[in-house]
Amino acid sequence: MSGDSLAPEERRGPVEVHSTAIVRPGAVLEPGVRVGSYAVIAGDVVVGPGTQIGPHAVIEDGVRIGADNEISTGATLGVLPPGLPLQRGAQPAGHRRPQPDPGVRQHQPGHG
Repeated sequence: MSGDSLAPEERRGPVEVHSTAIVRPGAVLEPGVRVGSYAVIAGDVVVGPGTQIGPHAVIEDGVRIGADNEISTGATLGVLPPGLPLQRGAQPAGHRRPQPDPGVRQHQPGHG
């Protein structure tokens, strides 16, 4: 039977961690987890079976990821500290929304 016809739970194999990734002591990586290059996983983390962690992803303390998920390249997953409300449209410190370059002409629909 080919691997493509198996259910996800039947395809799970050993945990694979790229040599450049950092997995802190105490992190739990269940069978079939794959961790990409330069990813960082904190100590108080559980990653469910079959989950793929992309390159440069950061998984912060307190995160629990279920089975068969895919965490994209460069993603950061974290938990807000207790009592800190999530505010709509809030940006991380030092983050700026990209502004259009005033020297670039913007396309105007209907104007050739």
